[in-house]
Amino acid sequence: MLIIIALQILVAWLLIRWFLSRGRGAQEPKRALVEAFGFGLLGFGIAMVLELVFVGDPSAIKHFASHGKAATELAAISFLMVGLIEELAKLLPLTWFVYNRPFFNTPTDGIIYYGFAGLGFGLLENILYTLAFGEGVGIARLILMPYFHAALTGIAGFYIVSHKLKRVSYMHVVAAIVVLVALHGLYDFLLESGNVGWFFLALAILVVIVSGLFRYMTRARELDQDLALTSGTIPTDNPVIPS
Repeated sequence: MLIIIALQILVAWLLIRWFLSRGRGAQEPKRALVEAFGFGLLGFGIAMVLELVFVGDPSAIKHFASHGKAATELAAISFLMVGLIEELAKLLPLTWFVYNRPFFNTPTDGIIYYGFAGLGFGLLENILYTLAFGEGVGIARLILMPYFHAALTGIAGFYIVSHKLKRVSYMHVVAAIVVLVALHGLYDFLLESGNVGWFFLALAILVVIVSGLFRYMTRARELDQDLALTSGTIPTDNPVIPS
């Protein structure tokens, strides 16, 4: 079990390195990145409490597809609530912390800071699920989940920083978050259904979400380049993390 947890930490670390390698221009403050990761940990604690209050134990809602229409409808509502709670628990505290900071000022910043929060949330969730439900669940989450929360939150961060930079409207941000919440809920619903066909559909949604993160990061880097040309600063592809 300790090996699985170590691998989960390693994957999270590799993703952190990837996020940092994508930034352009001035390097994000090291302390702010650590705090963003910490806000992801905090978000998990908030989400866990709210889910227990409003949903019950989400892990108990499994294999519902064979239990009839009523069970399926209840699961759909429950997982949509889980998606809403978890996404807002990741987004709201970090937005309060980072939105008005001067270092939150480029499109890649939105993906990096929010991606860090998603990594913190997802890593703690993976470790606790592994400890609670055993090695089989830990291996499954190692394969499926390290990118999930980082991708959803990172994409949301792109829209949030775009609003700060006056590239999109407030309603555009809200619409993007609604879509991400719906995808989160649908993914959980299909994954836990107990239906093999629905399980593979969940994997397809996961691929779409993660590939979306890469596409948004590519677009954010292009926009960073445009901002650098406009401001006269020279972006760098190999930032050094300050001590």
